[in-house]
Amino acid sequence: MKADQITRRQMSALLFLTLLSPLIRVLPRHIAGAAGGMSWVSPVLALPFALLGLWLLGRLLSRRREGEGLAELLLRGLGPRAGRAVLFLCGGWMLFYAGFLLTSWAERLVSTVYPSSYPWPFLILMLALSLPAALGSLQSLARSAVVFRPVLLGLLALVFLLLAPEAEPGLLRPSLRGLPGAAAGVPAVLNVLGVGISLSFLAGHVPREAGFFRRYLGLVLTAVGLAVLFCAVTVGIFGPKLTEKLTFPFFVLLRDLSVLRVAERLEALVLAIWMISDFMPIAALQLAAFHCLHLALLGRPPVPRLPGQGVQLWREGRFLVWLGAAAVLIVAFSIAPDSYTLQHWSDDLIPPLAAVYAFVLIPGSLAVGLLRKRL
Repeated sequence: MKADQITRRQMSALLFLTLLSPLIRVLPRHIAGAAGGMSWVSPVLALPFALLGLWLLGRLLSRRREGEGLAELLLRGLGPRAGRAVLFLCGGWMLFYAGFLLTSWAERLVSTVYPSSYPWPFLILMLALSLPAALGSLQSLARSAVVFRPVLLGLLALVFLLLAPEAEPGLLRPSLRGLPGAAAGVPAVLNVLGVGISLSFLAGHVPREAGFFRRYLGLVLTAVGLAVLFCAVTVGIFGPKLTEKLTFPFFVLLRDLSVLRVAERLEALVLAIWMISDFMPIAALQLAAFHCLHLALLGRPPVPRLPGQGVQLWREGRFLVWLGAAAVLIVAFSIAPDSYTLQHWSDDLIPPLAAVYAFVLIPGSLAVGLLRKRL
């Protein structure tokens, strides 16, 4: 394997962990208001659109050359000036979103487990953990994702097994009258799945292989299946109205989680393990942003770290990682001084911005490249 190349299996694991955090944080609450008891139907209705998006992404990435990712495709399709401008926008958005995820993670810990604490120690802790990953090798991060994926899947299976008996089937009964509400939740599901597009900027580290759709189909089906379970369990226990009012409804469920009425207060252990699902997207987004900004500002992709080579702190454009980490920290400290502001960002501002990024800016830029016959 070439320097800093990863396998399709490693990329799939990294994508799964990147999607897991917004799946837990966003879907149950954002869908419940419109879909009500049919919240669990919204991911099912979103599945055909998700599969269509996966097929289109595979068709576009099939036009890349060996060693190219989405960033190189955009630069080749748009030309040096427009391409660099779009890459700068993409890198800036990924750093901004990483800062939002960072502050959201800290707020979740404060509100559910450590109510007497302040968010800033958790912000610094998570950034300190993700910075070495952004400075280091993508291979190391991807290998960690392969190890952590079955651990988190097993943990989720245990949680669903313990919570399922508490759900009220009557709250989840499907009906034709509820289909419009369930359809209204489809954009929220697609918005969450669109987070994974950012990792396409790292596709140059994955060898070109035929059958992109088939190879990542299992990932999409797993993500949609988890979305169905998150919505069904949360709405089935709390009901749609209470689910909509709670900031982190699924995490609130864990507060009273017990095993055979013997082991209680398990949410601290669960959240400690779920820290991995927040660490992975923050670190991966910093890596993808570094790749975009390196190509946009320095005109070339980053030089991969060779096996056995120490971490480069400043050379080969690594100063951009430090600048990116500073930007993430500034966003995390300034975006939401309180939980109400964070909720406003999460409900009203982040979703449309993410939709423009994933479904307008990137596809539109690639469409221009196709029209110019440069891809």
